[in-house]
Amino acid sequence: MRSHGELWEYVNRLVAETRDDGLGRLWRTAASMHVNFYEDWAPREEVERSLENIERFLRKLRELSNR
Repeated sequence: MRSHGELWEYVNRLVAETRDDGLGRLWRTAASMHVNFYEDWAPREEVERSLENIERFLRKLRELSNR
């Protein structure tokens, strides 16, 4: 992957192939936290909740890669 756009396209394909809309929602949380890294808008509690969702996203990706 060479760009953020390619990552978005990849996740979009995964959502379509798996029919798991949750992947898209979890990905958007990760993307939001990427922006927050630079902008520092989110309060600590929101970052902590987001980290839980990002861990779920990573678990789902690992499950898909083990198929």
